[in-house]
Amino acid sequence: MKTLSLGSAKAILLKERATGLTYKEFFETAIKQESSIDFYEVTNAIFLYMNGALNAQQVADVMKKSPLYDDITAQGVEELSQPFKDQFTGFSVNMSKTKEADTKTVVPSHIEDGDTYSLPDFYVYMVRNNVTMHINYLMSDGSKAFEPKAISGYAGQDAVSITSPVKEGYTIDKPTVQTAFTEAGNFTVNVHYQKIGTPTGTTTRVNAISLTADASATVTTADIVNAATFHAKATDSQGRELPVSVDLSKVNLKKPGTYSVSLSAANGQTKVVSLIVKAASTPADKVAVKQEAIYGLKTLYLYRQPTFTKAQRLVKYSRKSRVDRPMFIVTGYGRSKAGRLRYQVRDANQRSKTFGKTGYITANSKYVGLAYYQKVAQKIKIINTHGINSYQQLNLTGQQKHFKREQTLKVVGLKKYHLTTRFVLSDGQVVTANKKLVQVIK
Repeated sequence: MKTLSLGSAKAILLKERATGLTYKEFFETAIKQESSIDFYEVTNAIFLYMNGALNAQQVADVMKKSPLYDDITAQGVEELSQPFKDQFTGFSVNMSKTKEADTKTVVPSHIEDGDTYSLPDFYVYMVRNNVTMHINYLMSDGSKAFEPKAISGYAGQDAVSITSPVKEGYTIDKPTVQTAFTEAGNFTVNVHYQKIGTPTGTTTRVNAISLTADASATVTTADIVNAATFHAKATDSQGRELPVSVDLSKVNLKKPGTYSVSLSAANGQTKVVSLIVKAASTPADKVAVKQEAIYGLKTLYLYRQPTFTKAQRLVKYSRKSRVDRPMFIVTGYGRSKAGRLRYQVRDANQRSKTFGKTGYITANSKYVGLAYYQKVAQKIKIINTHGINSYQQLNLTGQQKHFKREQTLKVVGLKKYHLTTRFVLSDGQVVTANKKLVQVIK
């Protein structure tokens, strides 16, 4: 999870008042002004604007609740948001996490003679978006009434209401669209406009509730099974796409056989399908889990959809030397029409023009592999051009030493840190286990 520093604050306090304060209490003391909104809510409004949930004027109206921004304009919001766009495009504010930190007690520092104290940096917690709600504004004949919108967020985020634009002389079937960020994925809502006075007898909408899926699917004991395995799709009464749940409680994916699988959707529809599990012809390769880092071993492409065609290609990644191999973060999975497993990924090559792009790549172990070592080694050689550092902590803080390229280090252990790994050196310090930066040697 990323954090965004909002800087520190200073306030004149009595000595006995300078201890035992929370961020919120100290911050209110530093500003000394009445306000119905705090910096966290201002920052959240800016990110809602960046993610399409609010327009610039709506954000300005929110910010004006604070005396610090009583003269902010829509143009001012655009200018204020630009630095955030440069670093945090594709992220949202995790308000619950931020508010939780806001109530923690902090210890201000006495920074000069008198009663002036400083608060340590306070942060807004960020989370990467994994939900997109596409809103289409359509005429009764299916043509475009207004430009579509794409609202981004993350699963678990508070819902937002999007007011549909008004078209004079027309009624709207959805004056507001509630974007509920309940599950990761891409979802679509259609808003329809009908001319006032048009007979309704010929425009009765058909209930669009549905759940469709293949009657059976075949996988091997090395495969992952989800709704995409059966090409399962569901819609609500308005035709909006819904997630499909897969009940694998009666399936043993390690044992070949034919199993019954129950599919269900939030619209109440269910369907029983067959899953045929076959033995893998070769030992199963490790499948990367969500949020794990992988990198390319050969030339490969990023595609829009799990079924690969030339027309679906977004980016070509040429075969590179080890230190320059393209790296990705796994965000999900997909399957081609033929049932081949694909990784849904996000480009993690920070100095590349493709950084942050999303799509699908092959999961074939001949083309991609885990970017971090998974087993302990005795020695490693540094291959990164600029060398690496050793640290006290697993999160790579508390820098200790710098090691140059081609140096060799003795390793005594391997520790996991979230979905990455660190090598432990003989002095107890830790270094990265990223294969682009270090190489195991005998």
